[in-house]
Amino acid sequence: MVFIKWDEQYAFNNAELDKQHKELIEYVNALQTAVINGDEQNLLGGVLDEFAAFSVVYFEREEQFFIELNYSKYLEHKQEHDDLIRKLIDLQEQFIDKQIMVCFDALDYSDSWLNKHIKDYDGEFRLYARQS
Repeated sequence: MVFIKWDEQYAFNNAELDKQHKELIEYVNALQTAVINGDEQNLLGGVLDEFAAFSVVYFEREEQFFIELNYSKYLEHKQEHDDLIRKLIDLQEQFIDKQIMVCFDALDYSDSWLNKHIKDYDGEFRLYARQS
């Protein structure tokens, strides 16, 4: 099941970042599909762990790209990344401590964050990168 679809309007015109952006979307879709299908919590926890680990790597590379292009809104954009990573770490810790199950609230957060981030923050950078 696909909740977020890749659209070429999301492209940075950088093959590495575009590939990783697509993978980030795939992780959100996989997490949502697993919850809706009622998959076991250990499987969901694994998908959450993979999503968090991949996000860290992806955001570091994207931020390096910002630095290379001297992007003026780098710190603001990085803060958005840091906020998601903190939220994912918090969800992982709560999940490990069995305080929560991976649930629709976590999915709603990741889905709405990613959609807003891709359209707004990444959209601003895409315009900047295409002009650079």
